Amino acid sequence: MFACTSKDVDAKVVGSALVVSFSGQQPKVWRADMSGLATATLELRDAGGKSSVILNKSGQPEEVIATYPDRESAAHAHKMITRAMLRGDVQAGGGHQGNGMIWRVVKWGIAIVFLLFIIDTASTAVRNYMAGGGNPGPARPTMDGTEMGRNPYAKPGEPVPADQLFGGK
Repeated sequence: MFACTSKDVDAKVVGSALVVSFSGQQPKVWRADMSGLATATLELRDAGGKSSVILNKSGQPEEVIATYPDRESAAHAHKMITRAMLRGDVQAGGGHQGNGMIWRVVKWGIAIVFLLFIIDTASTAVRNYMAGGGNPGPARPTMDGTEMGRNPYAKPGEPVPADQLFGGK
């Protein structure tokens, strides 16, 4: 939620709506759906010694949001409402405002998973290093599951008595 508050005007984008509250002599609240404001214009109009903030939507009648006795107060209200509309992302409309939060959660989720992967990889490497007493050295070549040079009696494909294979008596 974004808010612009000053003097007697409070303009906010809440969910998919622009909400403006006026706390002057005649307090009132004005609300409009943001998706309907994508092509609207906000005008400041003087008439009969008073100034009004007017919302003009294409194809619809004008809507007087607020009327002030002086132009300065009306200009201030116009500025606060415009600022809230612009910061509320009028172009995206009401249905897209939650997507920013979804993408933020997705990005943080990916970052956390990546961080956990890095921590797991580092801890596995440290555990392996500590268990092996340092660098294990080069691997010895093997031939058909037996280590070369370890048992002269073991030849691939020939049966060998267990006593000879395991060094028994």
